[in-house]
Amino acid sequence: MSSWSAIDRSLLATEAWQNPVHQGGIMAIEICPLASDVGNLADWAAVAVATVGSVAVLMLSRAANRTANASLQLSKRIEEKEDELLLREKQLLFSELTRDVMEALSDIDAIKTHMARGLDSWGSDARFMKAVQSLALATADRERARLHLLPEYVASSVVHAQQSMSQFRARAVEFNDHHVGTEMAAYFFPTIVAAAEDVDFWLNSAFRSLNFAAGMTK
Repeated sequence: MSSWSAIDRSLLATEAWQNPVHQGGIMAIEICPLASDVGNLADWAAVAVATVGSVAVLMLSRAANRTANASLQLSKRIEEKEDELLLREKQLLFSELTRDVMEALSDIDAIKTHMARGLDSWGSDARFMKAVQSLALATADRERARLHLLPEYVASSVVHAQQSMSQFRARAVEFNDHHVGTEMAAYFFPTIVAAAEDVDFWLNSAFRSLNFAAGMTK
């Protein structure tokens, strides 16, 4: 073996020992300081993003709560306003119906007084049949669709009064047109008197119901 070959092997062995990649026969891994800094920045960026996201969610949640509360308050105000308007509507309906019932009571009282004179007085006054034909509850007829606003017992008494007046008018007109002056007049006349009493009963019932219910709504 030549001296140059021995020297070459010695140099190669020395380089292998000093080479940081091959020291101890094991590859050594060096960590770059910049890589560590980049990792720290990424961690902080993730924390920042998460924080911003949490804050955004919190703000959106609060905004949603404020919107929900505002909507609830608005609904309450609308409901209160509707209740107030409904109460006023009921009070107005009570007032108008009570006025009509009082007028009808006065009319039926005059009709009954006239009829108490007997059969012979039936056609003695032209105003009598006019009073019979005009006997009605104008408000109840006009506002039939609003009667559901009244308590059931009030609406029932008003409707019964309407029905009794309708039946009385029909019987009175038929009696006047077909039986007055005939032999059947004496037979049918008591039914007309009974129909008038029925009207008086239901009108008084409606009047009491209206007064009681009106006092409860104040």
